[in-house]
Amino acid sequence: MVTENKLRIEVGSEANRSRKKRGAKEVEEVNVDQTNTKKKQKLDRELSLRSRCHKVLKSLKEEWFGWRFENLVTDNPDYFSAISKPMDFVTIKSKLDKNLYVNTVREFPEDVRLVFANAVRYYPPENMLHKNAKRLKKVFEIRWESVKKKLASEVSRIEQKDNPESKSDQGSKGFAMKMPLSPKKALRAATIRIRFSDAIVKARYRKLIDESSNKADVMMRMKKEKQLLETRERQVKATVEAETRAARLKAVREERLAREKLEEEAKSNFEDHLETEKEIVKLCGGSYLARTRCLKDLGLVLRIDYWPELEEIKEEGEI
Repeated sequence: MVTENKLRIEVGSEANRSRKKRGAKEVEEVNVDQTNTKKKQKLDRELSLRSRCHKVLKSLKEEWFGWRFENLVTDNPDYFSAISKPMDFVTIKSKLDKNLYVNTVREFPEDVRLVFANAVRYYPPENMLHKNAKRLKKVFEIRWESVKKKLASEVSRIEQKDNPESKSDQGSKGFAMKMPLSPKKALRAATIRIRFSDAIVKARYRKLIDESSNKADVMMRMKKEKQLLETRERQVKATVEAETRAARLKAVREERLAREKLEEEAKSNFEDHLETEKEIVKLCGGSYLARTRCLKDLGLVLRIDYWPELEEIKEEGEI
């Protein structure tokens, strides 16, 4: 009998040890899966960020005068003595492609700002590159702010998805929204809560209605809470609509001011060219030949560009 009991104890302890090992192995597998998931999410975020950086960089190149910042300045001999940290769009694109940024969110905008800061520092204020560098920097800041907001919303969505406790907390607190929503989603959420306010209040008071002896009092409280809920959600809806309208008007106003500023700059440049032409006429005379000779004496000669393709076309035409 003693031997049988001893055998049972040994078998039971062996089973417990195997269960513990199996449980530890399962926990370890879960931890490994969570680690791999986090690594994959981090990699996906980095790829998404690099893709957005490429789009911002491409949009800057496509802006008016944006192509002038694509390559390093090599024509001016004194450029590298004046600029200690040269930067251009091609170098930034190469760093993105080769994944050379340790912290893309911080280093990418620093490099883009450096491109425009170098142009502002090297060229005089009346130069077109100086003016366009300032303009493109403002354009970049607006677009980069939009990218940062999208990245923040993605991170918040992933954290909310990975944290079930936050979801249960939100569910226990009814419809209180802790996560920031876009104006469109917040407006839709407020509209839905107003539409289903009756169902929401009934769901909260269902147990109290079943157990209470004074149902008239419970119904009165339900009615008051329903009115309070509708009033609060209408206020939220009105606030979101007002903020959306104000943001839209602000964007339109900023766009109009930027367009007016560009028109003023173009008009100013045109007037400067007219004044320069008048001064040349006063200095050299009204005759085209006289002006050409005078400008040549001053060393201001229009360089004739050589195009080998045109020479080949001309030779083919002669044949």
